[in-house]
Amino acid sequence: MKNAWNDNWRSELESKDYLCYIRLCECRNTRSDMIKMAKLMYKFNRWAEPEDCLIRMMEWMDMNSQFYLTDLTQTEFNEAIEKIKKIA
Repeated sequence: MKNAWNDNWRSELESKDYLCYIRLCECRNTRSDMIKMAKLMYKFNRWAEPEDCLIRMMEWMDMNSQFYLTDLTQTEFNEAIEKIKKIA
């Protein structure tokens, strides 16, 4: 059985970084927002791999016409994965 994504990370984002949450709602995020949100997604979905969370967030950004955020080099992708792994 496939695990369902827990999207409650958005509530934590709203309470911990309201401006990032607003940018998410308005589809005007930054690359650092994308990594921050993937990190929270990983925190709430520990069954998933950090790569899964980053890819899911990149797909979300792309779907919301923020494709310019998802054009990562392999080095940038790997660095983002390392940041996501370091959750509190």
